[in-house]
Amino acid sequence: MSDESGNPSTASGGKSKSAKEPKEKKPRNVDGLKAANEKRRAALAEKKAEVAAKKEADLRAEYEKQYETLKNQIGTARVMPYKISSRFEVANAIQHAKFGLGFVTSASGDRIEVAFVEGVKPLVHNRG
Repeated sequence: MSDESGNPSTASGGKSKSAKEPKEKKPRNVDGLKAANEKRRAALAEKKAEVAAKKEADLRAEYEKQYETLKNQIGTARVMPYKISSRFEVANAIQHAKFGLGFVTSASGDRIEVAFVEGVKPLVHNRG
């Protein structure tokens, strides 16, 4: 038995079991998706900030340890005021107007590297 289109029909006259009706799509909860995405971004940003803060704290602790070691080795008996025109050598203790007490760790030409409590800073010297 077949219907007018030539397709075989079932005995009950209904649709065949193999032909499925398309499912009705549910509307997406766009606001919910946006909120979840925003929450994930906030959590990621918070995690990145925590990691950066930990790295900074570890680096600061390392600088402080290096500074204290140099302070004990070099001492503070002969601290020279920092001036661009002065010449400094490795193991000199200097007093900088902005950075405070520091210790020369490297010197070459007109550049020096000085270890301060907040980190190593490049400075110029021997000019003038």
